[in-house]
This record gives sequence, C-alpha cells and structure tokens, in this order.
Amino acid sequence: MTMVLAVSALVGLSIGSFLTVVVSRYGTEETIVSGRSRCPSCRRILHWFELLPALSFIAQGGRCRSCRAPIPPLYLVIELACGFLFIFAAHAVFYSGLRAPVSLFLDGLWPGSGAVFSFLYFASFLTSAVAVSAYDWLHRLVPRAFLFPPLFIALAAIGGDSLFRKDPAALWPPLVAAALAFGFFWLLWRFSKGQAMGRGDADVAGLIGLYLGPAQTLFALLISFWAGAIFGILLVALGKLDWKSQVPFAPFLFGGALVSLIVGVPDFVALLFYGF
Repeated sequence: MTMVLAVSALVGLSIGSFLTVVVSRYGTEETIVSGRSRCPSCRRILHWFELLPALSFIAQGGRCRSCRAPIPPLYLVIELACGFLFIFAAHAVFYSGLRAPVSLFLDGLWPGSGAVFSFLYFASFLTSAVAVSAYDWLHRLVPRAFLFPPLFIALAAIGGDSLFRKDPAALWPPLVAAALAFGFFWLLWRFSKGQAMGRGDADVAGLIGLYLGPAQTLFALLISFWAGAIFGILLVALGKLDWKSQVPFAPFLFGGALVSLIVGVPDFVALLFYGF
C-alpha cells in the first residue's frame, strides 16, 4: 500500500508540473504540446534539474537561478495539490473501496482492472479541478477545454455502467444531479447578469453532479457556498476586497466536492433524499 501511495504521489507531482505549463500558456500564443519550459521573467530555457516537481522550486528558494526573479508560488501549489490529491484518490480507491461506474463489470473481465479504472476516473476529475481552479484564480475564467476530458470519461462510464447492467434507470441519478446543478448556477449567472456567478461555474457544477450524484452534490454545493462566503467576508474585513469585488468560485466548488468525497453524505442531507 505504501508503494502505491508513493507512486501515486510522484505521478501527481509530475502531472501537476505539466499543469503549470497548461495554466500559464493556455489562452496565449504559446502552445502546450511543444516548446521548452522557460523562466517567466528572463525567458531562459530551463535545464532538467530546474524542472523537478516541487523540489526545484524549494531548492532554488522560489527564484530563477539566472535572473533571481520570483517564480509564481502558484506553480508550487499546483504541483503539491496534484500530489496530495493523487494520494487521496489512491487511498480512497485501493484502501477504502471507492468505485467508479462500470468498475464491477471491468473486474469481471480482469480482476483488479475496476480499481485501476476507478483511480483513473477520479484522478482525471481531480486533475481538472486543480487546472480549472488555478486558471480561475488567475484570470476569473473557467476554460471549458479543461472540463472536457473528465466530462467525456464520466459520460462514457455512466453510459457503460447502465448498458452492462441492463438498467437504463442507472443513468438518471448522475444526469439529473448534473442538470440540476448546472441549471441552478446558470440561472444565478443569467439573472444576475454575471454579478453573482460566472457562466463557467455552471459547467463546473454540472461536472460535479456527474461525478458525485444527487446527495453528495448537494452537500458539495452547500460546503462551497459556506466556504466562499466566509472567505469573501474575511477578505472584506481585512480590506483586501470590497463588497463589489469578484471572487473566483470554481476553487470553492471543487473544494466542496473534495470534502463531499472525503466525508460522504451527512445524515441531514441523506434525510432529504432517503428519509421520506
């Protein structure tokens, strides 16, 4: 088990390092798939030992070796977040039994393949969460391109699970959760004319609904609203923001989803769905 967690951490750190390139280059003239990594300030091409996830940042004191310009701390946050989230996904799947749709069918074809797929299923969701949250934090914008990979994986898994179980009704809980979550945030965006919520937040909420289902999605949204409100009020009290300032909400949505995955469905939320 320790080896699985260690490997998951290394994979997560490496993917986090790649995400720093994605987040910094997306929407610019630079491409993601080609071009050597450079210092954001002096544009010097970086050597391999300057690209070690997390370690290079710490060893260099968060500065470029040549020009000594500060490296954005968000790069380190992205790498560490991916590392920790991959550890969480591995522990939840391989130790606590968290499973993705269609995993039971895959286990029937090849023992253990369902667990591997489940790890990839939730890892893709968490990877998207980090990328979207970082980009939204920087630019107050949710790129839909970052949401497409986990969206397609979720739809394929949910559809495959319903097909192999020969149970069309299995489609409805995640699809309804996604539709309701998306619709709620879309209406907030539409009627507030973008003041209360961004259009991209509706896409994020819909994705969360697909992955978590109705009860866990409701709990995730409650957590996100509470956390976002507390954060905003705290920054206003500290004089960092005023009441008209916009706060990126995607990080709080994904944070609520993570809490929901860790905690499960509390009794007061379960009562709304199963108690009557």
